[in-house]
Amino acid sequence: MDLSFQMIQYAFGGVSAVDYNNDDRMDLFFADALSSRLYRNEGEGDDEPVKFTDVTAEAGLEGINHANLGLFADFNNDGHKDIFIVRYLKPGQFFENDGDGTYTDRSAEMGLDFVAPAMSATLLDYDRDGFLDIYVGVYGNAFETIPQLFFFARNGDSNRLFHNEGGKGFTDVTEQSGTGDVGWTLAVAAGDYNNDGYTDLMNSNDFGRKNLYRNNQDGTFTDVAKEAGVLDLSGGMGVTFGDFNDDGLMDIYTSNINSNQRWFGENVTILQYLRNVIRTKWAWEDMTEYMAVYDLFGDDWVELAKMSGEGNSLFENNGDGTFTELKDSHTNRAGWGWSVAFFDMDNDADLDIYAANGWISQDPSSDL
Repeated sequence: MDLSFQMIQYAFGGVSAVDYNNDDRMDLFFADALSSRLYRNEGEGDDEPVKFTDVTAEAGLEGINHANLGLFADFNNDGHKDIFIVRYLKPGQFFENDGDGTYTDRSAEMGLDFVAPAMSATLLDYDRDGFLDIYVGVYGNAFETIPQLFFFARNGDSNRLFHNEGGKGFTDVTEQSGTGDVGWTLAVAAGDYNNDGYTDLMNSNDFGRKNLYRNNQDGTFTDVAKEAGVLDLSGGMGVTFGDFNDDGLMDIYTSNINSNQRWFGENVTILQYLRNVIRTKWAWEDMTEYMAVYDLFGDDWVELAKMSGEGNSLFENNGDGTFTELKDSHTNRAGWGWSVAFFDMDNDADLDIYAANGWISQDPSSDL
């Protein structure tokens, strides 16, 4: 691939577990850059393991590529799970479930055939009208550019919030809702962190900060990440909500880069970096971003590079709109973090953590 930012070529793909045909068996959908596949769960026979059959063509889903996620949900409240396909720099796709094991492409009709370097998405009913809305996490265009500042990149494309118009289509309400962050977003999540009955949003940005959007209950959101204590500046890859300590409050777990190269953030290195920048045009072109960093972190900005390699972060909800990072929870050293999730592994009613991690290709010409 002829990419300005080589790492993105390894980021495609995801798996969704869903009962798409309402037979009480969980099926699998694999999002893929070349050929996404849907596998129907055939169940298990006597002394036989579970069997899956590739029904992609049969279901009318052949030819889905450049896909990062298949988001299954009943968007029109007819009892059948439809699919929204998150695609990178290709038109988004929406397939309506026909109720007979097949799907019909209604992407343009539903208003979801937008083109963006989209990476992820989450569901929420932000206005409580009974229909599921979609928030899409959008990265940068890796064919044309790279993250502008390695610790605070703000030159990505805007995230998107789509309002569900009664199951008949979607309207882009990003601008009026205030949710169009322009970091290099890799992951988004939805949860009611302040227990006001309205779902809030959070996004995790590669080469930058996190955003926590509080639902204002009027169709708008306010970014309160700084006040809540969850800016969590790093190479953010994933984010999830969950009540890990059973106190009735939604906590937050994020996945980030864990690196032994935090010496980059020592004062002498930062000062040398600034001296080099001042000699170039970038000192002026990036001034807005530098001022934004100072506005968020004040004099602590010199610590940012060291912070950005500390790994994953677990934030406990204090119940007053703020969070405390639990640095002694032994949850940060999960490797080079990618996706994360809360789940109950052993059915003891306590949430455990799954953290996907790993490195890429070991190719020194493109890996960071």
